[in-house]
Amino acid sequence: MKITLEKPEKLYHFYPTTVALVAAKYRDKENAMAAAWHTALSTDPPLYGVALSPKRLTYELIKEAREFSVNFLLFEQLDKLHGMGKVSGRDVDKFSKFPLGKDEGVRIDSPIIREAYASYECLLEDEIDCGDHTLFVGRIVIIHYEEDFFQEGRLRTDLVKPILYLGSDNYITTREESHIKLA
Repeated sequence: MKITLEKPEKLYHFYPTTVALVAAKYRDKENAMAAAWHTALSTDPPLYGVALSPKRLTYELIKEAREFSVNFLLFEQLDKLHGMGKVSGRDVDKFSKFPLGKDEGVRIDSPIIREAYASYECLLEDEIDCGDHTLFVGRIVIIHYEEDFFQEGRLRTDLVKPILYLGSDNYITTREESHIKLA
């Protein structure tokens, strides 16, 4: 039986979706947070969006720095990604508590996560108020990725298990045998 909700409280019906680690740095303060609400917006120009709550430290850092990185981690890094999403960077140095390697960006000062199989360096293009979140629109200026993990631009799920979020702290990953190509 289908249910009709006039006032939805949770927006979980579009999951699963990849989780990204969004990182930003302003002056001497840096932070990273797990984000499930992110998406490609345009290929020409290359724009990527992340929706963040104003309550988050990463939100404040992006507003000040006018840049951010989007990093995609392997399922084997789930404990670190989840941990970074559960504590505040105002209370904890997340990079010390959940050790991940950081590299300097080519065009931005915000950290690029060394363990990520793909990372985007983004310069802030726009901010769109979307209710209790703000959509930060970033222009992708550099892409870092593990060449062996991609074939014809697609993630090789026989080699890489991405982190997929189901909502309410539940995660899954892909199975190569579930891959179907339709003509």
